[in-house]
Amino acid sequence: MPQAGRKKRLPALGSSTIDRHADFGRNSYPHRVSHPLVTNPTSRARRIRFGPFELDPRSGELWKQGAKSRLQPQSLRILMLLLERPGEIVTREELRQQLWTTDTFVDFNHGLNVAIRKLRCALGDSATKGRYIETRSKIGYRLTIPVEEIEHRHIDSIAILPFVNLNDNTADDYFADGMTDQLITILAKIGSLRVTSRTSAMCYRGSQKSASAISRELRVDSIVQGTVQRAGNKIRINVQLIDAATDAHLWAETYDSEVGDILFLQSALAGAIATAIGGQLTAQERAALAKARPVVPSAYEAYLRGRHAWGKGTAENLEKAARHFENAIEQDPTYPLAYVGLADSYLLRAFYSVFAPRYAYPRARAAAMKALEIDPSSGEALASLANVKLNFEWDWQAAEATYVRALALSPSYATAHQWSAQLPVILRRFDEAIERVLRAHELDPLSIRISAMVGWVYYLARRYDCAQDHLQMVVEQASDFAMAHFWLGQVLQQMGAWQLAIRSLEQAAVLFGSNICLGSLASAHAGAGSITRAKTLIGEMHQLEEINRYFPAYTVAEAYAALDDRERAFAYLRKAYVQREPALLFISVEPKMDGVRNDPRFAALVEDIGLPVTPDSLARHV
Repeated sequence: MPQAGRKKRLPALGSSTIDRHADFGRNSYPHRVSHPLVTNPTSRARRIRFGPFELDPRSGELWKQGAKSRLQPQSLRILMLLLERPGEIVTREELRQQLWTTDTFVDFNHGLNVAIRKLRCALGDSATKGRYIETRSKIGYRLTIPVEEIEHRHIDSIAILPFVNLNDNTADDYFADGMTDQLITILAKIGSLRVTSRTSAMCYRGSQKSASAISRELRVDSIVQGTVQRAGNKIRINVQLIDAATDAHLWAETYDSEVGDILFLQSALAGAIATAIGGQLTAQERAALAKARPVVPSAYEAYLRGRHAWGKGTAENLEKAARHFENAIEQDPTYPLAYVGLADSYLLRAFYSVFAPRYAYPRARAAAMKALEIDPSSGEALASLANVKLNFEWDWQAAEATYVRALALSPSYATAHQWSAQLPVILRRFDEAIERVLRAHELDPLSIRISAMVGWVYYLARRYDCAQDHLQMVVEQASDFAMAHFWLGQVLQQMGAWQLAIRSLEQAAVLFGSNICLGSLASAHAGAGSITRAKTLIGEMHQLEEINRYFPAYTVAEAYAALDDRERAFAYLRKAYVQREPALLFISVEPKMDGVRNDPRFAALVEDIGLPVTPDSLARHV
C-alpha cells in the first residue's frame, strides 16, 4: 500500500516509441517516456444492415447487437445474393449458376442444403419458422427483412495478448500474466468495447503469429501487445495498440511506476486504451477506473492458476482450482476475484453433480457475497450470485435482475453471458438463449467450456444438426474436455446414433472423473436395445447411492425414464427435487423426458419447481 503523504508517480496518458533494449538498471530508471505515435483509429467501413444484423462483406463478419460471428464462404455468398434482392425469390437454379460450377452439379443439392443450414444457424433462424429467410420448396429462398448500407466504426473490439516478461527470471512470468489479466478485467467493464476474455487471449502466449492473423482467429478489430520489466520495486510497462486490419500501430506508450501502484497504473492504462480506439467512457466507468486497489502479487499467481484449472471442467481440476483460489485468499484476503473464483468452483461442482447442491450453493453464495462486500461493483461476483439464485434458489426474476446488473458492470464478461443463457432455455425462449450463449462465445471464442455450452443450448432447443456440428468441432479441438463428449452423446441419442452416443458417453465417463454419465449411458443402451446392460448400469448407480453421501437422483431418473419405468422415474425425479438438483430445472425442455411428459405427475412437478406449465412443456414433441 502507498504510504500516507507519499507522492505517486503515475503515468500521464500519451504515446511513446518503445525501446526494448534501453538500459534498465536501478540508477538509470526513467521517470516517464512519452512521444506521439498515433494514426487515425476511427476509420470507417461499409456494412450492410438487415433486421437486427450487420454484415461486413469484406471479412464475412456478421454482427447482432454487438456480438460477432464469421460466416463460412459459401454461406456468405448465398447471403450476399439474398441481400442484393431483398423481398425477391432467389431461385435454386440462380444459386447453382452463380455459386457452383457445372462440374460440381452432382453435389449441388447437398452443398446448397448444408450452406443454407449453416447460414440459418448463424442467423438463429429455422427452416420451418423462418423469421429472416423464407424457403420456397424446390424453388428458392427469399430474404424477408429490410436491407440498408451503412458506415460503421471499424475499431470496436479488442484482445489483450499475454504481456511478455522481459526479465531473465522466468519466475516473474506470473506478474506479467497478472498484468494481462487485470487489464482485461478492467476493460471488460467498459460498455463501448468488446473485450476478448482471458481464456482465449492466453492461448497466444509466445505466439509468432501476426496481429492480423490473431485478430482473425479471435474476431477482433484491434490488438494490444505489451512487455513488463521489473527492477527491484520499480516496474516499466511498454504497450502498443495495433489495428488488426492493417497491422498499423495506432498508439504506443511506456509507463513507469512502483509495484505498489500497479493497479493505479492498470486503470490509467485501461482508460488510455479506451480513448485511443475511440471508446466513450461514461461517468460511472471513469469513476470505476479511478477506484483501483492494490493486490498481493502472489495472490495474482494463485488466482491465475485457479482459473486455468477451473476452465478444464473435470472433477479433479475443479478441486485443484478451489485450492488455488483458497491460496489466493490466504495471500490476499481483500482480493475480490479470488472469492469469485472460489464461488465458481463450487458452482461448477454442483452443476456437474460432484457436490450436493445443498452443500455447494450456500458456499458459493457466501464467497460471492464476500467478493461484493469488498467490491460492490464486481460484475464477476454478481454473475456468480445470479447463478446461485437461478440454479439453487429457483428465483427467476432475481436471477435475471442480478445478471442484468452483472453485465451492466462488466459487459464483456463472457461467463456472465454464458450463465445467463440458462434462464431463457428454462423458460423456453430458445432464440434468446442461443443469442446469449453465442455472445459469450464471441467474447471468448477459444474457451472450450463456452464452446461446448453452445452445443448444449442447441441440443435443448432441438436443433440437433447445429448441436452436432458445434460439439463435434469442440471434441476435435479439445479431445480431453469431458463435457463436450457428454453433451455430444446426448445429441447423438436424439439422432438415433446409439453406438456413437455410447462411445461418446464412455469417453466422457473416463475423462470426467465422476458418475454423472451413468444415467445417460443407461439411457443410450436402452435406446440401442441393450436392456440388460442398461439395468446393469442402474444397479451400479444404486450401489453408489449406498456408499456415497450424495448421488445425483436425476441421472437415475433419466435411466428409468428410458426404460419406461415411470414409478421409479418419478420417485427419483421427486428425490432430485428434494435435493435441489440444478439438472431438474431443464426438465420441461429435456428431450430425454419426452416419454414421461404426458404423465400427470410431470405437470405437477413442473409446477412445483415454479416453471410455467404450458401445452408445449407437456407435449411429447416440442
